[in-house]
Amino acid sequence: MLENLPLPTEFHGHIEWGTPEGSPPVSELASSSHTREGGQGGPGLAARPPSVRSLVSRISAITRKNKEGAERQQDKLREAQREVEQTKKENAMLKQQLEDAREQVYLTRTSSLPRHPAAAETSHSSLSPSPSAG
Repeated sequence: MLENLPLPTEFHGHIEWGTPEGSPPVSELASSSHTREGGQGGPGLAARPPSVRSLVSRISAITRKNKEGAERQQDKLREAQREVEQTKKENAMLKQQLEDAREQVYLTRTSSLPRHPAAAETSHSSLSPSPSAG
């Protein structure tokens, strides 16, 4: 039966039974003025658990901070979505400008090409053979 009991550990000069590493000893959590009896406490008296009011206050503060954090994240998300939409519009406009510029370059190149003399002759009569065809 004694095998199942936690082993004592030394923590800040106090011996604590089964205190997990990193957590403060019970003696640091309880102040001498907060005991179950409500009077001046001495060694060995257990700390009074936190009141419902203090727990509600702590939970409310945590909830408020979480809500504010969530609202900030929502604002950041909305701003990022607006930026994405704006970028899409700009990209579509730039794509259209690029297509227009390519078309203009194509038209400029094809209109400034020297006309082949055979092309001029064949345009007069499509039945006569072209001199370059032979």
